[in-house]
Amino acid sequence: MKYFTSIFITLILIFNIVQAHDSGTSFEKEVKDFLLEIGAEQKTIKAGEQTDFDFALFKNGVTYAFEDVFVEFIKGEKIIFSSRLANPKIGRATMKIIFPEGGTYNMKVLFLDNEKKIVGTVYEFEVAARDNKEMASEINFIQNAISGIAGLIIGLVVISLIKRRNN
Repeated sequence: MKYFTSIFITLILIFNIVQAHDSGTSFEKEVKDFLLEIGAEQKTIKAGEQTDFDFALFKNGVTYAFEDVFVEFIKGEKIIFSSRLANPKIGRATMKIIFPEGGTYNMKVLFLDNEKKIVGTVYEFEVAARDNKEMASEINFIQNAISGIAGLIIGLVVISLIKRRNN
């Protein structure tokens, strides 16, 4: 029974990893003898929505060990996000990001081992703009929140003035 449970859990994990990676976007590039593979969970990367990325490095079809991966997202001349991600012992190095706006982005990726560059490249990709309905909904929420807070403050001031008048 113990072995059955282990095999069952392993199969579920493998199925979920394959399914998640297969349904999303994959950025692959061969540089020197390496295959750099970056997966995005979402098929369409959209501004204002969370995007999950994972990073892997292969050499001759075999996973190649690396210590860290440096990732930088650039839009035009502006760096949107820059970070160094540790490669875990199990699984892939992963990160989550929400792009502020749609447009063309560059993702600079450097795989590192002991502070030395193994290999790196730049990927260009598109981020879809937010729908106007989504933006209008967020603006309405903010306006309603500000109105509610203002109403609460005015109410507290009025109650305070009434208490002072009665004393």
